[in-house]
Amino acid sequence: MELTTHLINDTINLYKWALTIADKRVEKWPLMDNPLPTLAISSSYLLFLWLGPKYMQNREPFQLKKTLILYNFSMVVFNFFICKEVGDV
Repeated sequence: MELTTHLINDTINLYKWALTIADKRVEKWPLMDNPLPTLAISSSYLLFLWLGPKYMQNREPFQLKKTLILYNFSMVVFNFFICKEVGDV
C-alpha cells in the first residue's frame, strides 16, 4: 500500500512540475489545460477497439468505398495546402 501511495504522490508531483515548465502560449488551447479530456479520448478509443469486433462479429462489413474516396481526396488537398505553406516560408 505504501508503494502505491508513493507512486501516486510521485505522479502528482511530476504533473505539478510539468505545469510549471509548460508553454504559457498554449495553455488555453483545447486539451492543453487538463489531462482528463485526453484520458477520456484515449479510454474511449481503447473501448472502441475492444467492443468494435464484438459488435461486427455477426454482421456484414460496411461498404466505405465512397467515404474512402472522399477522405483520400481531402487528404490530397490538405497535403497540397501544407506543402504550399511550407514552400512560402
